[in-house]
Amino acid sequence: MKTNRKFPLQVKHGSTVVTVYEHKSSRGYVSYQLRYFNGHKVVRFVRSKFDEVHSEAMSVAKNLSRGELDVLALKSDDRLSYVRSLTTLMPTGVSLEKAAEIFAEAFSLVGDSKLIVEAARTFSRSQKIISKPVDEIVDELLLHKRQNGRSAVYMQDLKLRLAKFSKAFKCPIASITTAQIEDYLSSLGVGGRTRNNVRRILGTLFEFAKKRDCLPKDHRGIKDVDRATEVHDDIQIFTPEELSKLLNVARPELIPFLALGAFAGIRHAEIKRLEWPDIDFAQGCIQVRASHSKTKIRRLIPMSNALREWLRPHVRESGPVVPFANMSKQLLWLAEKAGVIWRHNALRHSFISYRVAETQDIPKVAYEAGNSPRIIERNYLKRVMPAVAQSWFNVRPVSPNNIVSLPSTNVA
Repeated sequence: MKTNRKFPLQVKHGSTVVTVYEHKSSRGYVSYQLRYFNGHKVVRFVRSKFDEVHSEAMSVAKNLSRGELDVLALKSDDRLSYVRSLTTLMPTGVSLEKAAEIFAEAFSLVGDSKLIVEAARTFSRSQKIISKPVDEIVDELLLHKRQNGRSAVYMQDLKLRLAKFSKAFKCPIASITTAQIEDYLSSLGVGGRTRNNVRRILGTLFEFAKKRDCLPKDHRGIKDVDRATEVHDDIQIFTPEELSKLLNVARPELIPFLALGAFAGIRHAEIKRLEWPDIDFAQGCIQVRASHSKTKIRRLIPMSNALREWLRPHVRESGPVVPFANMSKQLLWLAEKAGVIWRHNALRHSFISYRVAETQDIPKVAYEAGNSPRIIERNYLKRVMPAVAQSWFNVRPVSPNNIVSLPSTNVA
C-alpha cells in the first residue's frame, strides 16, 4: 500500500530530529537513507524498505533524546558535552541541530560569540522602550522644566532651540542616530560656541527621554557627538567714547539698564529681573538674588561711583528696574540714534574686560560677574590697558559742572 510521504522526512523524539531521505536510481530502483552524526562523522543507514529505515530513525532519535550516546560511539568528553547541550536546550524546545544553525548564522553577522548575547540583550531592552516622537518628548520636557521653576528666559531659549530640532526630526526619538545629530548641528551654520550650546540642550532632551523610558538607559545620546572648536578671539566691546554716546542720548527709562550692564556687568536677562529694592545705595551694592541669577547663586556686586551717579536720578521705591518687555528693540534704536554699532553682549564683555584691567584680579571679577575664572578668560575677556579701563569707569552724566574729557583710547 502506497502512502503519501514527503521527503526529506523528519523523525522526532522530544527535541531531537533525524532525517530520512528517498533516493531513486536511473533504473527506477528506490532506496531510503537515514543520516546522523556520529561524533564528527556522518553516519548513513541505507535500505530498500522504508519501514526498516524508519524504524532505525525512530531508534536513533530516541537514543539521542535520552542521551544514550554510547550508541553513537562518542568519546567521553564529547558524550558529556552532548548531554549538557541537550539539557540546556530542553526548555527551549529547539533541537541541537537547529540551535547550531541559529548560532552559526548569528556568528556570521556579528563575528564574536560574546556580542551575540549582548545583541540579544539590547534587542530585549528595545522591546520595552516606549516609542514616542520627538515633538511629544519636547513638550513633556518643557512642561517638566516649567513645573520645576525654570526662568522665562531659559524656557524661551529651550523652546526655540528644541522647536527647530523637532521640526527637523518628525520620528521616534529612539530612531535618531549619532550621525544624524552631527549632520543637524552642522546644518545650523553657527559658530562653535552656539553649536555647543545646542548640543548641550539636545543632551538634556535625550537624558530626559531616558528617564521617560523612551530611550534605553545605555543610549549614548550626544556622548559620541564631538564638541565644536570655539574661537575666542572675536570678543567685542565698546570704547569709553561709545558708552558715553549711548548713555547721553538714551531716554531716561533706558539709562538704568545701560549703567547696570556697563558698570556692574549684570547679564541682560538678570537686569530685566532686578527690582529697585535690590539696589542698596546705603551699602553700596547690588543684590542679584538666586532666583534671578542664571547660575541660581546669589551674589553681591559693588557699585562704582559712576554707577551711583547714573542710577540716582532714576531710583524708585519699588517695581522693576527695566520697564520694557523687548529690550533688544530699544537698544537697536538707541544705537542708531547714538551713531554706534550695537554689539551683542558687549556691555557685559566691556565691564569684565575693563574691570579685570582695573583690578588685575580675575577671580574677583569672576565672582562679581557670576562666572568661573576659566569662563571669564575664555569667553569674556578682551585685554585692555589700565588707562582705558580708568576712562571707562569715569564716564559720568554730562552736566554744566561735570563735563569729563575722555582721553584717546587704545583697545588691545
